[in-house]
Order: sequence, then C-alpha cells, then structure tokens
Amino acid sequence: MRTHNRFFSPMGALLALAVIAAAVLAGASPAPVRADGPTNGSFNFGAATYPVTEGGTVWIAVNRSQGTAGTQTVQYSLTFNGSATAGDLNGFAPSPGFLTFNPGETSKTIDAGAPGSGIGTFDDALNEGAETVTFTITGVSGGGVIGGTQPSTTLSITDNDSPGITVTPTSGLQTTESGGQASFTVVLNTLPTANVTIGISSSDTTEGTVSPASLVFTTGNWSTPQTVTVTGVEDVLVDGNVAYSIVTAPATSGDVDYHNMNAADVSVTNLDNDGTGTVQFTGATYSVSESGISALVSVSRTGGTSGAATVQCNTVAGGTATAGVDYTTVTAQVLSWISGEGGSKNCSIPITSDPTIESNETVNLTLSGVTGAVLGAQTTAVLTILDDDGATGQFQFSATNYNVAENLGPVLVTVNRINGSTGTAKVSYATSPGTALAGTDYTSAASTLTFLNGETVQSFTVSIVDDAVSEASETINLTLSSPTDGATLTSPSTATITILDNETAIPVITSLNPATGPTGGTTYVTITGANFTGATSVTFGGTLAPFYTVVNSTTITVYTPAHAAGTVEVRVTNAAGTSLNAGIADDYVYTGTGPVVSAVSPTSGPTTGGTTVTITGSGFTGATSVTFGGTAATFTVNNSTSITATSPAHSSGAVDVIVTTPSGSSPNTSADNFTYTSVSAHHTYVLSFQWNLLVWFGANGASVETALKGWESVDDTLTNNVFSVVTAVYRWNAVLQQWLAFFPSAVGTPGANDFTSFDRYVAYWVAVVTGANWTIATP
Repeated sequence: MRTHNRFFSPMGALLALAVIAAAVLAGASPAPVRADGPTNGSFNFGAATYPVTEGGTVWIAVNRSQGTAGTQTVQYSLTFNGSATAGDLNGFAPSPGFLTFNPGETSKTIDAGAPGSGIGTFDDALNEGAETVTFTITGVSGGGVIGGTQPSTTLSITDNDSPGITVTPTSGLQTTESGGQASFTVVLNTLPTANVTIGISSSDTTEGTVSPASLVFTTGNWSTPQTVTVTGVEDVLVDGNVAYSIVTAPATSGDVDYHNMNAADVSVTNLDNDGTGTVQFTGATYSVSESGISALVSVSRTGGTSGAATVQCNTVAGGTATAGVDYTTVTAQVLSWISGEGGSKNCSIPITSDPTIESNETVNLTLSGVTGAVLGAQTTAVLTILDDDGATGQFQFSATNYNVAENLGPVLVTVNRINGSTGTAKVSYATSPGTALAGTDYTSAASTLTFLNGETVQSFTVSIVDDAVSEASETINLTLSSPTDGATLTSPSTATITILDNETAIPVITSLNPATGPTGGTTYVTITGANFTGATSVTFGGTLAPFYTVVNSTTITVYTPAHAAGTVEVRVTNAAGTSLNAGIADDYVYTGTGPVVSAVSPTSGPTTGGTTVTITGSGFTGATSVTFGGTAATFTVNNSTSITATSPAHSSGAVDVIVTTPSGSSPNTSADNFTYTSVSAHHTYVLSFQWNLLVWFGANGASVETALKGWESVDDTLTNNVFSVVTAVYRWNAVLQQWLAFFPSAVGTPGANDFTSFDRYVAYWVAVVTGANWTIATP
C-alpha cells in the first residue's frame, strides 16, 4: 500500500486535530479555521487541468498566496470519475490527504512517495479512453483559507492503448516441396474484453498447408505471440517456385473493438524440387589464407533434387600459383548429392604455407563429369591464395554455418585472423534475426573481439532458448564489421547459426572420427551428435552402411560401405527424419587404396623436434617416408595401421603429417595436423584462492598433469610448477550437458579423471589452496 505525505510540525498537527475533534463532539462536520487569510495565506491549485499519458508522472501543485505566516496544513480529497480507479494512480488514494506548509513556503506538490516525486500513473493494456480524477482542497488549519481562484483541479489521464493484431513477418517466408517448413507469429496489441478467434488458412493447399487452423486469444494469453507453422507440399510437376499466401480471416469476438478486425496476410514461396537441378560454383572467385590447411570452394545444386547427382572438381593450369609449391593439384575430386538433396558441397584444395613475403597468387578451378544433373553457367572459378607474411591480417568466420541442437546451446562461434597477425587489431560482431526471433529463440549478442599481436583465433557464444515448440529449424544471422588498425574483412564475414529443433528429434551429426578412409570401405567410424535413438539407416554419399550400432542417443559406430573416391555426406535417419547438411562436420573423404592418416598423438611439440608421435590410420605397410610439413622424419612401421615417428625440427605453426607408400601419399586432412610450438612466448595466469576461470593458451592436447608441472618436453626455465596447489580442474561438456573433472590427487587411478589433456582456447575452472602466478609456454 502506498503512503501519502503528511509533512507538518507536531504543534500544527495537534492544533488541526483539536479543531476537528471539537467540531465532531459538537455534532458538526469538521471545518477549517478561515481567519487571517491575508496573513496566513490563501491556498489554490496551480492549474485547472493537469494532463498526463498513462504510464507517466504528473506533478499537481498547491500554491499559497496573500501571506506566508505560520505553519498551515492543507487537507485535500480525490474523486475518481467514470472508469478511473485508484489503480490508475498505482494505488494512490489518500482519504483525505494533507500538505504542510511551513512559514514562508509558497508552493507544494502532491506526491505519492518522497517529496517532489509526483504521482505515477499505471500503464495498463485496456482500451478505455481518457479518464479523470478530481482533486479538491477541503480544508486549511493554522489560520489560512481555501482560495476562491482554483480550489479544485482535474487530472486527465490519456489512454495510450489501441486495439490491433500484429503478424510477424508478413513476407519472405519459404517452404520446400520436400516438406520444408516456415513459421510466423500472431499477437494482440491490447487486452481484449472477450476471447478473440482468428482463422488461418492457405490460399493454395497444393503448395502449402498451415497449422493450427485457428488461434484463440484470451484475457490471459493475449500478449503471448502464437506461432503458425506452414509446411510445403510435394508434387511431381516441374513447375518452378510458386508463390501463395497464408490468409488470416477477420477476427470473431464479443469485444467490439476486435470483432471483424482483419490482420495482415502472409506471403510464402514454395520452392520446387522436381527435375535434376543445376550444379555450378556458387561464386566466380574465392580466397584462402596462405596459412590455411585447405581452401573449401563451395559448389551448389539448385533448381531440382530429383535423383542422385555428382560432379568432379579440378585445379587446372593458368593461375599464378605453382602446383606442388603453393597448393596440391586436385583432379576429379567427386562431390555427391543424394536424391532429394540440394544445397552446397565443398571442393577441398590443399594449401602450402611458406615464410616468403610475396604477392597473392591464383589457382584456376573447373567443374567436369557431371552426372544426374546439368552444369550451370558458373563452371569455372578462381581461387586466390592470400599471402600472410608481415600483414595486420583479415578477419573471417571459421565457417559459413554453425549448427546447434536447440537443447545443446550455447553455440561457440570462432573468428579467425588470417593473412597476417602483426600488432593488435579489433573487429566487431553482432547477431540479427533470420527466421529465429531474438528473445524468443536466442539471446542477441554484439561486442568487439580484440586480437593481440600474433593472436589468430578468438571466439564468442550465442545463447539458444530451448522452447517446447515443435517447429522447423531456425536461423540467426552473424555479421563482422568495423575492423581496426589496418585489418580488413574477408569472406566469410557473414555466417548463419542454424538452430535444430530438438522436439522433432531429427538426428544431428557434429563429428566423424575418422573422417577419411579407402574406397573399399570397412573403415570403423564413430559418428557423434544427437537424437540417434531408433536410427533406421546410415548412408555414406547415398550408399547404405550394412553394419552400424546405435551406442546411445549421441553415438553411432559404423563400418563404411565401398564408394568412389571423393568427399561424401554422411546421413543418419530415424522415424522423425534425416539429419541435415552439417557443413564439414558430416563430410567423409574416400581416398582410394593409398595410406590414410586418421590421427596423430600428441598433436603438438616444440620447434626443436624430438617429440615421439604415434600416427594412426590405414595402408601403412611398406611406408617409404614420413614428413612433417615437408621435412623428413625418422619412423618405424609398427603395423598396417600404426607408425611411430620422431618429429624433426621445424618452424612454429601447424603442419601436415604425410605418409608415403608405393601406392601413393596420404591425403591432406585436418586429422594429420601437427603443431610446432615455440617456448619463446609465455602467458601468466594469476591464481587466487579458491576458484579461477581461465582460458588455456598453451599447446593443444597438452597433458593436464605435465601442464600443471611445466608442460614443455624441452624444459623452459621461465615456466613454473603449480601442481601442488591445484586441487581440481573442471570443464563444461556442451554435448553431454555436464561438468567434467580432473583431480591431481587421482592421477594414476583408472577412471578417476574425466579428461587428461587441455584443449587450446577452451575455458576451465581451476581450484587452488593458495594464490600463485602460473606461467606457461604458449605457441
């Protein structure tokens, strides 16, 4: 309950109460003393009317004239007219109210709270028109009198509510003939006095259907947006993309303001998937940093998805880059689409880094050997290799699309600095709605990333809202902007987050291990992701895998089927549907009969060399050489799937480990990366009792135990040992949705620790028993 002001002196208060009490005992109504007006003052309101818009604050003044002697207490009352109530003044309704004027004071405001705060009005959602409250001076005690000029005033509250129906969006929606969905929301602008029903229908049910068929808004849910889902309808006609509308019928309601109100219709386009489609490069030019492991050049299939389709990607002579020196020649690399599948595939061009400051160089690309589709106009393209020696650099997203299951957020978005890393540079990032709605499906994010001298990778997170609505996948737009200190943007400077709905339980693939294998098949692959329970098939490039095991909802193990050489998409299907394109996360490379490197361990070591590295893969029998970034290493072939090698000395940075046999050399993949690290750079963490949040900047894959003790294999005297003060290390696993722990005291106890190595640029919580400065060597 709000209080009202009674600011007057104790003597004045006793005098006022005494006068009123005497009048009551005499059988008369309380009446103020009206003597000595010219000396003690005459009291009037400051204006005849005080206007305010609901939700605003008003200051109603009472003025004192013709004398300011003595302490005066002014009594006033409120009369609520028409539909106005005390609720419109946030409960302010004194009965009566008092203002106290000390000697010499000439003006006061009526306040619901502290002096000078005025009277706040309540912003409701009712369409009620203007409302009024009358304030009247009913008495003055202390010798003053009620003035004759303005003894009353009217507070006029203007309504700011207007009935309406908001539809978002009303255009730009797309469905597909394969059952692709789109959605929009409907919400009322004001509180109705009765239920409001709005019918929803499709103008062409041969192109799209709608659910639900009607929406009902009540006095309880009127302000909550209701979602309408539109589903594309399949046909067998090559009819192109067809436009149609979702029609909102005039509302029916007992509320006259909403009855027959007609909301906006929504325009939709149903994308045709009949016909074989057109295959072509998605652009005429592409670029990649010289320090990149490989360039991913996108090739799209559009205009139809009937039947399977393939095309071969090739590098051809004529560019300024030198094959074998600046890049590895690609011949007849096969890109595949299964029947019903469109979208983009990536042609992978291996890139070779060097320390020479030189001009940017070009590689010519062409498409050939298309099957099951037709070649489009863009059958050639030019890839530019950007020199990265001595420049501030360029900023780009690490991928054009980031997939995240709705219930596995937040999603980590990585920004790379390529083509140079000299000096400090900054870049801004921001999210914007695609088909996902900010605040409903995700939390908006916008900030600036700062890259220090030599730093090439930063990341940020976007929080995802896990709702209970069964809906289509939704998208969030990502944008980089405003690079500083001479840095520039390069493609991709825009990207998309795709939120995969978990209520529909469509499988989601997040990784394959290994992601390469021979064309003869039988490679044992672990598929990681979500919603795998009840999987009915696993395919590699459209070919069914004959043997697979659903380990749990997040893991499937499978033996690959035989397939032609090239990059193919892996798909998992269950009763709810088939997994969507996950970018490179679900790409598997068939490599022929030559050697294949599927893993190296450890994945990093010092530039001085001497690290013992276990290379795992296939086809190693008869190996004639092992190279680290082109430098020969000493090695022993343990068997056809394992080699033990000693890393040679090499400059710092990521290199490829290549195994060569009489059958050929292993293909360049992300699985064969080995990072040479220098101990000349250091990073110091300040550890305070008891918990510390830090991001690991040391070597990727460094043992937690040796990292706490000073991880480098060649001792660096500048690093230090904090093993004895650390009691626990924790990291969050977003896939499992649980914390993983490492306890130094449990080292050597099988199964006691959930993880044993650090991942670079990952956050960890570290508990210590006492403060310390922990200095580590960084790459």
